Amino acid sequence: MLRLLASGTTLVLDRYSYSGVAYTAAKGVGHLDTSYCRSVEVGLPAADLVVLMRLSAEEGAARGGYGQERYEKLDFQRKVAEQFAALVDGQWLGVDATGAPEAIHQQVLAAVRPVVQRAVGGAPLGRLWDYAPLELGPGPGPERGPGQGQGQKGGLAQAGGA
Repeated sequence: MLRLLASGTTLVLDRYSYSGVAYTAAKGVGHLDTSYCRSVEVGLPAADLVVLMRLSAEEGAARGGYGQERYEKLDFQRKVAEQFAALVDGQWLGVDATGAPEAIHQQVLAAVRPVVQRAVGGAPLGRLWDYAPLELGPGPGPERGPGQGQGQKGGLAQAGGA
C-alpha cells in the first residue's frame, strides 16, 4: 500500500483500520477495547477522507439479504455504530444513507474531488490517528510524474457504513 501511494496511486478502500477498530471494539471483549485496537495500527497511513454511510441498524435490516452474515444482528450493529461515532474526526464525512442513491453519489463525489486534487498536488500523507506527516519514500517504478515521491502521495480514502 505504501509503495502504491508513493508512486502516486490513489487508493479507495471500502474497509480499512477504522472498520477493524469499530467491529473489534463492538464485540465487548475486555482487552480489545478501542484504545488497544487503535494502538496496534499506529504508523499506518491515515485516510485523507473517510466516508461514513449513516444508516440505522433497523433501516439496514429492512434491506434485502440482511441477517445472513454473523455480524448482521441489530444489537451488534448498534454497538458498531457507537464505535464508529467515537472515531469520527475532521477527516470524516457522514452521509445519510437513506437518501436517493444519485443524491448520495453526488454528495460523496463533491467531497472526494477536492481531496483527490490535494493529493495530486502533493499534499503530505498523515499517520493514522495523529496525522503526523508520513514519509513514503520513492515509488516502485522508474517513471513517476508530478505529485509523486518523497513526502508526496497518492490519496487514501475509506468508505464504509455503520
